[in-house]
Amino acid sequence: MYNKEVGYTQGMNYVMGFILLVSGGNEQEAFWFFVALNKGNEARFTPGIEQFYTDGFPLYYQYVEHFNNIFETQLPQVKSHFEDIDFYGPIWLQKWFLTLFLYSFPMTH
Repeated sequence: MYNKEVGYTQGMNYVMGFILLVSGGNEQEAFWFFVALNKGNEARFTPGIEQFYTDGFPLYYQYVEHFNNIFETQLPQVKSHFEDIDFYGPIWLQKWFLTLFLYSFPMTH
């Protein structure tokens, strides 16, 4: 409701859940922190992450492209093997990028 360009995606719940945990459950603080994280700081030329969650996921696919370039350069045999078995980056990178790596973050309470 706050930003109609940003839709809900799976992965966003990991980010909000983590923010709620570190804010001690303060929903208002967590909400405004998430808004700031999405918007970034234009005055400091620091982009936000909202394009991870907008239609078409443009920031996500930009990250996938950069990852694939690094993957090809650093681990070409592994990348080739993944392609041979039809295991492409967009399938498994979603869990990392859209959750800001929180999917793999060990959280115990």
